[in-house]
Amino acid sequence: MSLEPTKHGKNIFESVSSDVNKHILSFLSVCDLAAVGRTHRNSYLMIKRRCLDSVHHIAWIDDNGFHIKPISSAERYRMDKNLWSMTTSDNKQIHSKEYLLESFINHSFDWAMFIRKQHRGVDLDETKGYWKMLPKDYYLINDLDIIKSLVLHKEVAPMLLNYVISEEENPFKDTITVNIHQIDSDKVNKYDISFWNGASPNQCNTFEIHDHQKNRTRFLMNFNSSPSDTYWHWYDNDSSRFKAYNLGPIVNAQIECSFQANLMYNFPLQLQKSGLFNNVNLTMLKREFVKKFSHTGNHNDKVFALRCGFDKKDDPNRTITTMEQLTITTYGFPRSIKRIRYLNGQYKNDFCHFTEDNFDLRMEKYRPFSKVKPRERSNAIH
Repeated sequence: MSLEPTKHGKNIFESVSSDVNKHILSFLSVCDLAAVGRTHRNSYLMIKRRCLDSVHHIAWIDDNGFHIKPISSAERYRMDKNLWSMTTSDNKQIHSKEYLLESFINHSFDWAMFIRKQHRGVDLDETKGYWKMLPKDYYLINDLDIIKSLVLHKEVAPMLLNYVISEEENPFKDTITVNIHQIDSDKVNKYDISFWNGASPNQCNTFEIHDHQKNRTRFLMNFNSSPSDTYWHWYDNDSSRFKAYNLGPIVNAQIECSFQANLMYNFPLQLQKSGLFNNVNLTMLKREFVKKFSHTGNHNDKVFALRCGFDKKDDPNRTITTMEQLTITTYGFPRSIKRIRYLNGQYKNDFCHFTEDNFDLRMEKYRPFSKVKPRERSNAIH
């Protein structure tokens, strides 16, 4: 589809109704929408008007941190809005500036939470837990989506991130408090965010969040659970070849999540020095394996774990060189596994070493170049 002006001086989006525009744009990904928005000022404003439909919350800042409350569509359209900055400013408002929070919803992305659970036994001493895949109706999902929309806001992200850092440093400046006000209620859900990896909307976003309601601190990840043209394979010793996991998408999603957690741009070394996210349990693999092969015997005592091998130890620039799935009964039996991607017409093992898939700190590319120190980040999965 061409975005060039028509003979009437308008591009194709301006020559059709707003309803047709919305229908056309509904087929585009976050990346595609951003690309369209960069073509022309009018295209950018058109994209932002569409994004305005996804705004269901506004945020503001006071001495107690960030506050977020829901707004109705009528309230949203009555506001004096700046679509360039996605903010509101009105003398009638209590707060000098409010931030319009877009819902960055990507249906191939899911939330996962790290559950600490120490195991004892052969090959299990280093296993400290597992990544729990959160269902769409999990009680925290709504608040997590709201928190993600806050930190990704184009004016909020630069407040939170340090763009001039060395590789081993955490890009997140300092802990922030987020207060989420409930609709038609005085209840406020309070969270402290002590870490965010600063990723862009289409990349893996990771957090460390303290939930005041439960008085519990958790590591969380919002990631692409089914990346396109990506397949996990395990080595079958009997046939001497690699085979695709065929126990369902939730098994592949947990493996992908466990892999992503070991990448330095998702969780920096200071959070991984104890190997917290390595040697993790694959609970979904066990569950689905027991379901499928229960007729062949009792497999309830088996434990499945994922282990990464690195080219360097305790180095902020380390990369994953090998991955193994361990099947543990009275002893541990390792199998090599591969993350196969279809790239440039070929199937290749991809542990995210490709520099063209660079990790981008949110809004970094829009910072003045004279103030930004070059960073060597690489290989984020988009």
